[in-house]
Amino acid sequence: MRKKMAFIVDDDKMMQHFLEYSFIGREDYTIKTFSDPEDCLSDLNSNPDIIILDHTFVGKNKEMLNGLETLKRIRIISPSLPVTNINP
Repeated sequence: MRKKMAFIVDDDKMMQHFLEYSFIGREDYTIKTFSDPEDCLSDLNSNPDIIILDHTFVGKNKEMLNGLETLKRIRIISPSLPVTNINP
């Protein structure tokens, strides 16, 4: 059986670790973390089963996508992919 894959997209490393921790014990999942939404979009060909996406990104790059723009691009590439948007 194929392991499911979850993408965690958040520029806050502590939040990434917290979300990764929530998958501990879930041996049926592989987790990939991304600090930059563009990196997540570039890796969508890995066919994740779910994306946990931060709403606000405070990167060094003012051109960095926000959560809503990232979600719009995900929907273009993979319309039925489940995405959970978080705004801590």
